[in-house]
Amino acid sequence: NRFREQLLDCPVELTVQLGVTAVPMKDVLQFGVGDVVLLDQSPGDLMTGFVEGVPKLLGAAGVVKGANAYRVVKSISGPVG
Repeated sequence: NRFREQLLDCPVELTVQLGVTAVPMKDVLQFGVGDVVLLDQSPGDLMTGFVEGVPKLLGAAGVVKGANAYRVVKSISGPVG
């Protein structure tokens, strides 16, 4: 039906989490250009993809036609949506 088609065309926010860490506020206040923050992810680890803030995907970072990209490897909790 038409409502379903319109709903399926609605944009949703997809966010990919690069990694996580805990940092004391005193360190955050001293961050400057060029500082490096160590994350819990290792190179090659799968990254979580969030759809509207809900974890739904696992995937890997890459480059496609010169643009940063995210390749979905699997769904975390069934089909998205």
